[in-house]
Amino acid sequence: MNNEDKDDKKTNLIIDKIRENTRNNRLTYVKNFLEEPFNLNENEILEKIDKAREKEENQDIKVLKGKKGYYFYSNKRMTKEYALILAGLEDNDNPGLIAHHVRNDCKTYPRPTDNRVFMNFPFFLSEEELTETLEEMTKHPDYEDIKKLYTSNGVMFLYSDKHLSEKRAKRIAEHREVISKQSI
Repeated sequence: MNNEDKDDKKTNLIIDKIRENTRNNRLTYVKNFLEEPFNLNENEILEKIDKAREKEENQDIKVLKGKKGYYFYSNKRMTKEYALILAGLEDNDNPGLIAHHVRNDCKTYPRPTDNRVFMNFPFFLSEEELTETLEEMTKHPDYEDIKKLYTSNGVMFLYSDKHLSEKRAKRIAEHREVISKQSI
């Protein structure tokens, strides 16, 4: 087997590993390729993935840059949004994760985010971790658009004032948490 065939075989193994991990709801990390049977450094991995993605059958392979490095997934089985959540969890970036999720909810749906979302799958933050993270966020300029509001029954919602006005966020949160539950 010549070197080009070995390279192709290694590249196919890399792509297969990424797809397998994605099927199991996991990202693939650079560290997955540092040892046997790959023995590649980060630059070699990125080059092989870039080259593989030039082929139409591999355009589902996506690359995310996180705080701890590069993450890979297949968008045939995982959305970019979910991959970003997994990358944020791996990076242990609770403020960034919360801000991204809140901004996405406000921009896409538009709606404020019930804070209890972050205590459930896939985030699993404790109430204490969430409180500490939200406090930390108030001191950081990257998160100055993330605001808190409380419904009449005391449930905290988060919203981005870049995408929702306080008035609209309050109205939506009150309807979701209080009014719709009264009509049941």
